[in-house]
Amino acid sequence: QLCHRSDLYPRLKLAKARGAYPLHNGVALLTPRVCLRRRDSAAFFAPVAEPPQLAVVTAAAQRYKNELVARRDGALSRKLEATWRGVLEAAGRSGAHHLVLSAIGCGAFSNPPE
Repeated sequence: QLCHRSDLYPRLKLAKARGAYPLHNGVALLTPRVCLRRRDSAAFFAPVAEPPQLAVVTAAAQRYKNELVARRDGALSRKLEATWRGVLEAAGRSGAHHLVLSAIGCGAFSNPPE
């Protein structure tokens, strides 16, 4: 929902126009000062009176046809480690004091959840 609630999506489109997106394995994109303009779906995406700004780190995992194919990739752990290193490096450059992480590659990209 972050792209629906903030100005992140148009900024990712600008990154794409500059050739920085889509992302490759091990690369993370730091987008500073993302403005969170709307509340979540439980609040019906109501506008936020005083929108906070956050730094967003975007990363992508390898896309697989299915989880079985992902599990057969002997380099999967190395690829995910490179992606996480990129995320942590970008987070460190952001100067943020807090970091919220989500799973990378589970779901649509068919990486194993563990």
